[in-house]
Amino acid sequence: MSKPYGLEISGAFPFAKKTVEIEGSKIAYVDEGEGQPVLFLHGNPTSSYLWRNIIPYVTSGYRAIAPDLIGMGDSGKPDIAYTLEDHVRYIDGFIAALDLKDVILVIHDWGSVLGMRYARLNQGNVKAMAFMEAIVPPAMPAPSYEAMGPRSGKLFKSLRTPGVGEKM
Repeated sequence: MSKPYGLEISGAFPFAKKTVEIEGSKIAYVDEGEGQPVLFLHGNPTSSYLWRNIIPYVTSGYRAIAPDLIGMGDSGKPDIAYTLEDHVRYIDGFIAALDLKDVILVIHDWGSVLGMRYARLNQGNVKAMAFMEAIVPPAMPAPSYEAMGPRSGKLFKSLRTPGVGEKM
Protein backbone atom coordinates (compact mmCIF):
# COMPACT_ATOMS: atom_id res chain seq x y z
CA MET A 1 0.00 0.00 0.00
CA SER A 2 1.40 3.41 -0.90
CA LYS A 3 1.76 6.12 1.71
CA PRO A 4 -0.06 9.42 1.13
CA TYR A 5 2.42 11.92 -0.28
CA GLY A 6 5.21 9.47 0.60
CA LEU A 7 4.87 10.32 4.31
CA GLU A 8 5.61 7.78 7.00
CA ILE A 9 3.10 8.03 9.84
CA SER A 10 4.56 6.43 12.93
CA GLY A 11 3.63 5.92 16.56
CA ALA A 12 7.30 6.02 17.53
CA PHE A 13 8.61 8.92 19.60
CA PRO A 14 12.32 9.12 18.67
CA PHE A 15 13.13 12.24 20.68
CA ALA A 16 14.89 12.66 24.00
CA LYS A 17 13.14 15.16 26.22
CA LYS A 18 14.87 17.92 28.12
CA THR A 19 13.50 19.67 31.18
CA VAL A 20 13.57 23.20 32.51
CA GLU A 21 12.34 24.41 35.88
CA ILE A 22 9.54 26.96 35.75
CA GLU A 23 7.61 28.19 38.79
CA GLY A 24 9.15 25.42 40.92
CA SER A 25 8.04 22.61 38.61
CA LYS A 26 9.57 20.98 35.55
CA ILE A 27 8.48 21.45 31.98
CA ALA A 28 9.52 18.56 29.73
CA TYR A 29 10.12 19.41 26.10
CA VAL A 30 11.55 18.29 22.78
CA ASP A 31 14.20 20.57 21.27
CA GLU A 32 15.45 19.51 17.83
CA GLY A 33 17.25 21.32 15.03
CA GLU A 34 18.81 24.75 14.79
CA GLY A 35 17.65 28.10 13.54
CA GLN A 36 14.54 30.17 14.02
CA PRO A 37 12.38 28.65 16.78
CA VAL A 38 9.11 26.96 15.91
CA LEU A 39 7.15 26.49 19.13
CA PHE A 40 4.51 23.75 19.08
CA LEU A 41 1.78 24.03 21.74
CA HIS A 42 -0.48 20.98 22.00
CA GLY A 43 -4.08 20.72 23.10
CA ASN A 44 -5.76 19.16 26.11
CA PRO A 45 -5.21 16.39 27.14
CA THR A 46 -2.24 15.52 24.92
CA SER A 47 1.50 16.15 24.97
CA SER A 48 4.46 16.80 22.69
CA TYR A 49 3.81 13.30 21.32
CA LEU A 50 1.16 14.96 19.13
CA TRP A 51 3.92 16.57 17.04
CA ARG A 52 6.16 13.47 16.60
CA ASN A 53 5.52 13.13 12.85
CA ILE A 54 5.82 16.86 12.14
CA ILE A 55 9.01 17.74 14.02
CA PRO A 56 11.34 15.88 11.59
CA TYR A 57 10.09 18.01 8.68
CA VAL A 58 10.70 21.24 10.57
CA THR A 59 14.24 20.57 11.81
CA SER A 60 15.81 21.23 8.42
CA GLY A 61 16.56 24.91 8.92
CA TYR A 62 14.46 25.50 12.03
CA ARG A 63 14.57 24.73 15.73
CA ALA A 64 11.49 22.69 16.68
CA ILE A 65 10.47 23.05 20.32
CA ALA A 66 7.50 21.11 21.70
CA PRO A 67 6.82 21.32 25.44
CA ASP A 68 4.48 19.13 27.42
CA LEU A 69 2.18 21.72 28.98
CA ILE A 70 2.18 21.84 32.77
CA GLY A 71 0.19 18.94 34.21
CA MET A 72 0.43 16.94 30.98
CA GLY A 73 2.83 14.42 29.48
CA ASP A 74 6.17 14.27 31.28
CA SER A 75 5.89 17.77 32.75
CA GLY A 76 5.33 18.32 36.46
CA LYS A 77 1.92 17.98 38.03
CA PRO A 78 2.02 20.71 40.69
CA ASP A 79 -0.82 21.28 43.13
CA ILE A 80 -2.37 24.25 41.29
CA ALA A 81 -5.84 24.97 39.90
CA TYR A 82 -4.66 24.75 36.25
CA THR A 83 -6.49 27.93 35.32
CA LEU A 84 -5.72 29.92 32.20
CA GLU A 85 -3.60 32.21 34.36
CA ASP A 86 -1.61 29.24 35.69
CA HIS A 87 -0.89 27.96 32.18
CA VAL A 88 0.03 31.46 31.01
CA ARG A 89 2.66 31.79 33.76
CA TYR A 90 4.26 28.50 32.75
CA ILE A 91 4.26 29.25 29.00
CA ASP A 92 5.61 32.77 29.49
CA GLY A 93 8.25 31.38 31.85
CA PHE A 94 9.16 28.63 29.39
CA ILE A 95 9.62 31.05 26.48
CA ALA A 96 11.72 33.36 28.69
CA ALA A 97 13.82 30.51 30.13
CA LEU A 98 14.71 29.25 26.64
CA ASP A 99 15.22 32.86 25.48
CA LEU A 100 13.10 32.25 22.39
CA LYS A 101 13.09 35.15 19.94
CA ASP A 102 11.16 35.75 16.72
CA VAL A 103 9.03 32.67 17.38
CA ILE A 104 6.84 30.85 14.88
CA LEU A 105 3.87 29.46 16.80
CA VAL A 106 2.15 26.22 15.77
CA ILE A 107 -0.80 25.85 18.11
CA HIS A 108 -3.61 23.36 18.61
CA ASP A 109 -6.77 23.25 20.73
CA TRP A 110 -5.99 24.53 24.28
CA GLY A 111 -2.50 25.44 23.07
CA SER A 112 -4.17 27.90 20.70
CA VAL A 113 -5.61 29.85 23.64
CA LEU A 114 -2.14 30.10 25.17
CA GLY A 115 -0.39 30.84 21.88
CA MET A 116 -2.83 33.51 20.72
CA ARG A 117 -2.68 35.20 24.09
CA TYR A 118 1.12 35.18 23.96
CA ALA A 119 1.09 36.56 20.40
CA ARG A 120 -1.34 39.34 21.32
CA LEU A 121 0.81 40.51 24.22
CA ASN A 122 4.20 39.88 22.59
CA GLN A 123 3.68 40.87 18.96
CA GLY A 124 7.32 41.86 18.54
CA ASN A 125 8.47 38.35 19.45
CA VAL A 126 6.13 36.39 17.15
CA LYS A 127 7.08 35.99 13.49
CA ALA A 128 4.12 33.87 12.37
CA MET A 129 1.38 31.60 13.62
CA ALA A 130 -0.38 28.48 12.34
CA PHE A 131 -3.32 27.11 14.26
CA MET A 132 -5.70 24.18 14.06
CA GLU A 133 -8.81 23.24 16.00
CA ALA A 134 -8.37 26.55 17.78
CA ILE A 135 -10.44 27.64 20.74
CA VAL A 136 -11.14 31.29 20.07
CA PRO A 137 -13.64 33.92 21.21
CA PRO A 138 -16.54 33.91 21.60
CA ALA A 139 -16.19 30.24 22.62
CA MET A 140 -13.39 30.97 25.06
CA PRO A 141 -13.02 32.31 27.57
CA ALA A 142 -16.59 31.55 28.56
CA PRO A 143 -18.08 33.24 31.65
CA SER A 144 -19.48 29.92 32.95
CA TYR A 145 -19.84 26.24 32.09
CA GLU A 146 -23.49 26.88 31.28
CA ALA A 147 -22.50 29.50 28.70
CA MET A 148 -20.53 26.81 26.85
CA GLY A 149 -23.73 24.93 26.05
CA PRO A 150 -25.00 21.65 27.48
CA ARG A 151 -22.47 19.26 25.90
CA SER A 152 -19.30 21.34 26.09
CA GLY A 153 -20.19 22.80 29.46
CA LYS A 154 -20.78 19.36 30.96
CA LEU A 155 -17.49 18.04 29.53
CA PHE A 156 -15.36 20.97 30.72
CA LYS A 157 -17.04 20.99 34.13
CA SER A 158 -16.30 17.27 34.48
CA LEU A 159 -12.65 17.84 33.55
CA ARG A 160 -12.39 20.45 36.33
CA THR A 161 -14.21 18.37 38.98
CA PRO A 162 -11.75 16.84 41.49
CA GLY A 163 -11.62 13.07 41.14
CA VAL A 164 -13.72 13.05 37.97
CA GLY A 165 -11.28 14.83 35.66
CA GLU A 166 -8.40 12.58 36.68
CA LYS A 167 -10.45 9.48 35.84
CA MET A 168 -11.32 10.83 32.41
